[in-house]
Amino acid sequence: MNILKEKLRRREKFFLGGAHDVLSSKIIENSGFDGVWLSGLGVSVTKKGLPDASIITPTEVGEICFNITSSTDIPVIIDMDSGYGNSTNAYYYAREFEKCGAMGVCVEDNIFPKCNSFYNAENKALESIDSMVGKIKAIRSAVSEDFCVIARCEGLIVGLPKEEVQKRCIAYVNAGADALVIHTSDWNKLIDFLDTWDGDIPLVVIPTKIPEVSQKTLLKYFDIIIYANQLLRASIKASELVMRKILNEGLSLEVESSISSMEEVFVYNQMAQLTELENEYLK
Repeated sequence: MNILKEKLRRREKFFLGGAHDVLSSKIIENSGFDGVWLSGLGVSVTKKGLPDASIITPTEVGEICFNITSSTDIPVIIDMDSGYGNSTNAYYYAREFEKCGAMGVCVEDNIFPKCNSFYNAENKALESIDSMVGKIKAIRSAVSEDFCVIARCEGLIVGLPKEEVQKRCIAYVNAGADALVIHTSDWNKLIDFLDTWDGDIPLVVIPTKIPEVSQKTLLKYFDIIIYANQLLRASIKASELVMRKILNEGLSLEVESSISSMEEVFVYNQMAQLTELENEYLK
């Protein structure tokens, strides 16, 4: 059973944390999140140090998804960017992602190859409505009924009129989307849009650029909150501080109190289980 799809049907609130590998997904699980958002940005920067611009292949994303679903017990939704091409590309890759253990995907109406939503946003072009509708329908036909298909509209980010954004969202819902992301960096524009939106579909928010809005406020309007990149950004900042301090102080003892112990690392790589297997079988 797809836990996330059931939550959507019942309109329950839930939270996804952005992961880029098995370790980050385990941290998200241990922190109490309902599911993992396999971040395109996170995979791009951690796997190859490359831009979030459709350079990482779907095969690489699928491999990471399989590793995560094999190691954790919470659902995974894959950020599949703009579908890695046209509608037929989206069809085949969504089908493969479901085989890798994902319980859903999110497809956005940025053109392929996409570029990160918050980079040079004013110069972005979006897919036509018909093209995006084709991708949603293709994905919907490629996967099981229980699989979640989330459509992400970038209209507010690129400055489209509110009426055009509504037109797009209605078309995406009619095409078979299970939920909608109305992506933006402007809370006032988002509220203005929501005040005139009367669709009956779960709504998703990714509050990367609106951190000042409380979770309590977000949950008045949205069913799903995705903290897509906070873990990635935290790990970059913390790692830089630790490594610079070691170099400057000339002694790693100075950072021991602010980093995980080796025993904590062993929890995440299942060393205790290995010991149990050795005791059982290596007699």
